Amino acid sequence: MQSITRGARRLSVRSSWFLGLAALVGAACAAIEREPRAPVLAARVEQAPPSARSERLHAACTKFVADRGVVGARVVVLENGALVFHGGFGFADREAQRATTPDTLFRWGSISKPVAAALVLQFVEEGKLELDRDVRGYASELANLSAPITLRQLLSHTSGVRHYAAGKVDNSAKQRTTREALELFLADPLLFQPGTDHSYSTHAYTIVAHVLESVANQPFERLVRERIAKRGAPTLDCERRRADKPARAKLYNLEAGRVALLQLIAEDNSWKYAGGGLESTALDLARFGQLMLDDELVTRASREAMWTPLKLADGSTRDYGLGWRLDPARGVVRHSGSQQGCNTELLLDPARRRVVAVMMNTQGGGAPELGQELFALLD
Repeated sequence: MQSITRGARRLSVRSSWFLGLAALVGAACAAIEREPRAPVLAARVEQAPPSARSERLHAACTKFVADRGVVGARVVVLENGALVFHGGFGFADREAQRATTPDTLFRWGSISKPVAAALVLQFVEEGKLELDRDVRGYASELANLSAPITLRQLLSHTSGVRHYAAGKVDNSAKQRTTREALELFLADPLLFQPGTDHSYSTHAYTIVAHVLESVANQPFERLVRERIAKRGAPTLDCERRRADKPARAKLYNLEAGRVALLQLIAEDNSWKYAGGGLESTALDLARFGQLMLDDELVTRASREAMWTPLKLADGSTRDYGLGWRLDPARGVVRHSGSQQGCNTELLLDPARRRVVAVMMNTQGGGAPELGQELFALLD
């Protein structure tokens, strides 16, 4: 009983920290309603001159990439909207000896989830969605769900919808609509009663995408382009491997110290766009983070909701909000991504207004570890 009490106290401290952070960044806007924003052309990012700090960051990245055997990486650090560091390392295409450039496109992996969450909060602000309404009321294809599930539960991984399962991951070249993607998992039993536990689920975000499409009467790809990319991250898009994009990095896997080129030219990520199917340059990943800090995508009140720890039915909390991982020990919100040919990390420090974005074309490359190392070097 004593250990349970101590655990509850730790959870309470973490929750209080984030609630304090949310109050700091958004107390004045708790009840603000806003009209849909007009698109902005670019996030306010300016070039910073070389400095001793940027040299430290470059040295740390160079060593990390060499030590880990990462094929190609790019790293961007922003502070107060200004570009502190933008470095490229290794190759976008090792076989052709083509180096990474500022225009190189990388997979986002699961950092796609904060984008989907931002879209949901936009529609909530516009009165078109409700976080706590049963999603079965938004789309007829969801009518057979065995229990009421809300968007809040889907975004916070408390819905009970399973994650990937052996033999049921679709890495084919088949182009799928979100409706077709639902067929991969929707008939499977829930892992637990919604709201009673926390289990990470990319498939839950396919349901989120389908709800968005049903309400907006537009494909998820268009929502990403019109409501996110055009507001300051122009290269952000849903990844379509069939589309010929010369700037796209080749994909590699790193396992047991050995690197293998992946032959995934025809692979299609349409079955999980919202949960792990976006791509962009490293600068535009960082710009997305800056847009979040600047409240260009959602209001401060919505950002407060996204960065508040989830609460389960028993009153306990977890360090995950709506689409974002929460790290109270360092005062940051973050998310990482890992899939074939991809390892990524995005860290936001609201108090210091810092953004750290790491993109690798090498699964297993250690992007989260590099991001944490760079974060520590900024002070």
